[in-house]
Amino acid sequence: MEFPVDNPAEYTPGQTIPLDMFAIGDMVDVSGISIGQGLSGVIRRHGFSGGRNTHGSHCKRIPGSIGCSAWPSRVVKGKKLPGQYGNVHKTVKNLMIVEYGRKSRLFC
Repeated sequence: MEFPVDNPAEYTPGQTIPLDMFAIGDMVDVSGISIGQGLSGVIRRHGFSGGRNTHGSHCKRIPGSIGCSAWPSRVVKGKKLPGQYGNVHKTVKNLMIVEYGRKSRLFC
């Protein structure tokens, strides 16, 4: 993360920076790696509703039809399908520091 400081020679890469450099009411952007969920299906990964569970249905947790017919005869890029869920770099912007103390917290 980047912070404007008066004397950059005082800091080294990888050093832990205490939260006392922030004040209540400061707006910050928080970046990090999200929690990995492993290989997930479309219901968990994209919020699909799933198929019906009765009358002999075999489409309970599968995405359904995914491709085109005759043209372009392929699965279009960006199609929501099962796969790796989480474990990606995320940034949450404009969080306000509303409490500071023994248990410092960031809240929206």
